[in-house]
Amino acid sequence: MLCAGTLQINNGVLRTFNNNSGHYKPTGTHVYEALLALQDEHADLSQTVVTIKTSEIHGFGNLTVDEVIRAQGVFAPNHPKAY
Repeated sequence: MLCAGTLQINNGVLRTFNNNSGHYKPTGTHVYEALLALQDEHADLSQTVVTIKTSEIHGFGNLTVDEVIRAQGVFAPNHPKAY
């Protein structure tokens, strides 16, 4: 298993991807690895909005797939998209 979370797919296009899974608690690195696997399978990620939770109340929202891949899923706490 690469990651756990919630996906929203509309008309075959992955619209949202997050790591909100409850017990498993995947990291941003897990999200990164899952996105790479989806890219390898030629999934359309051009419109995907990614959210990475780092705790119950903190994380990073409205990320593009490219941002997550460039950062390898790891973001500084002061990142502009932190919440």
